[in-house]
Amino acid sequence: RENRELVSASLLMCKVYAATQEWETAYSHAEKAATLARNVGCKRAEAAAQREVASILVAARLEADFAVQAAEEAVRLSEEIGDPLGEIAGRHGAVGAYVL
Repeated sequence: RENRELVSASLLMCKVYAATQEWETAYSHAEKAATLARNVGCKRAEAAAQREVASILVAARLEADFAVQAAEEAVRLSEEIGDPLGEIAGRHGAVGAYVL
């Protein structure tokens, strides 16, 4: 339970820092959330974190290849758990990364 709360907190902090365009810190929190979610086996949270990674990299215009990889991982995870909205959001992130 505590680890899931840490995942949520990391995702929230990621969004806060992204909103202020502090890309490195936002990215760090997104990666932390993805790792924690993977460790506790929460694929939905891991997919959300991967979508955030992709979004940050696209917004900061950094690492297009890695942004595509993160978005595709989010899509894969969303498909695995049957989350069509997560899948659509992941595909949207992949499109953004492709046009970088």
